[in-house]
Amino acid sequence: KPGGNLTLYAAQKNLHAYIFKQLSYKSINNILDIDCNWGNFLESSITKGIDSTGITPSSIQAEFCKNKFSKIN
Repeated sequence: KPGGNLTLYAAQKNLHAYIFKQLSYKSINNILDIDCNWGNFLESSITKGIDSTGITPSSIQAEFCKNKFSKIN
């Protein structure tokens, strides 16, 4: 709810849930996350079983995501 005491992580998870609901994610086969930053949306989509790819101009963020998601796959 607006003005609540959500952490940034919780607020992002709520946003991701809203996006998936609006997209009817069960009909989505894959996602391309452009400027994926630290991969939080990718993480949400991967946990839903969606084949996901992220791109970012930041080499530091790209390396972080490679390490983060190599543990999932």
